[in-house]
Amino acid sequence: VDLITDPRWVARPSGESLARAYPAKALRDGFGGRGTITCRVTAKGNLNAGVVDEASSPGFGRAVLEVAHYFRMAPVTLGGKPVEGRTIRIPLIWRHPNDAPVR
Repeated sequence: VDLITDPRWVARPSGESLARAYPAKALRDGFGGRGTITCRVTAKGNLNAGVVDEASSPGFGRAVLEVAHYFRMAPVTLGGKPVEGRTIRIPLIWRHPNDAPVR
């Protein structure tokens, strides 16, 4: 797997987008969580074919997938390598508004 470790992000999800993706049950029950996905990258730096690698609690893997389309990177990495066809792993953490611990 040709994993990108030095992306040049040109777009990322906003705080509002992340808040909308927060799993309803976790929000209601008062806990945070995390999810990690792996995606292929297009020539334009968009993410395709995301797969959930890890989710700390139900709903957080889906939440990362929901916001994946907001990520876009430059056509080349910080090291100058093209991104097309390569893979990126994206971990995200959501903290509950009451600062409850992440499960």
